Amino acid sequence: MAVENDAVLQGVVDFVSPGGYHVQNKFSWLCQFSSAQVEGVVVAAIVGQLEMLYDEIASRTTNAWDDPTVYVDEIKWIDGQWEVVANIGDDVVDTFFSNTSELLPLQTAPYMVARTARPRSRGRKWLPPFGEDQATSGVLLAGALTAIGNALVYYLGDIVITGGNTMTPGVPSTVTGTFLPFTTGLYGAIVGTQRRRRQGFGI
Repeated sequence: MAVENDAVLQGVVDFVSPGGYHVQNKFSWLCQFSSAQVEGVVVAAIVGQLEMLYDEIASRTTNAWDDPTVYVDEIKWIDGQWEVVANIGDDVVDTFFSNTSELLPLQTAPYMVARTARPRSRGRKWLPPFGEDQATSGVLLAGALTAIGNALVYYLGDIVITGGNTMTPGVPSTVTGTFLPFTTGLYGAIVGTQRRRRQGFGI
């Protein structure tokens, strides 16, 4: 099955620790295609973009989380909610995370925020665990901040397959039932707290 123009895709990147705990990042794109694209080509383009994003933070991220799997699905707004309607493909994000210091607690994480044109509709991306040598008293060091800023470029950037065939990042709104493209983004120096990342609680 080919991927058609105006399809909304989500990619779920699943990191699994040696202890079996999951940390996930979810990304979404709107397909703006001049012609339908082969599924494998679409998955390869998404994985390539994610690898470049994660490569920017590879030396900051604990080496216990290498080679996460990405699951790419098409989603549609059906009866008041976004539902998965088709699996486009799965692959491995081939990034070598290399930080060997003790990791920061799972519930604390650096993050990026991407804004849309609609107020309070945004994407927040909690990054996989950084090593504790990347922060002091909860404040990220300059090198870590630079790496996150570089990763943000790929979070906000279109994925170009060929001329006229791109995937635009954004969020599928649960309020409007439409896809909202990103316009700007930011990141902060203070690590955030995500309660669902406590060990044994959700993913």
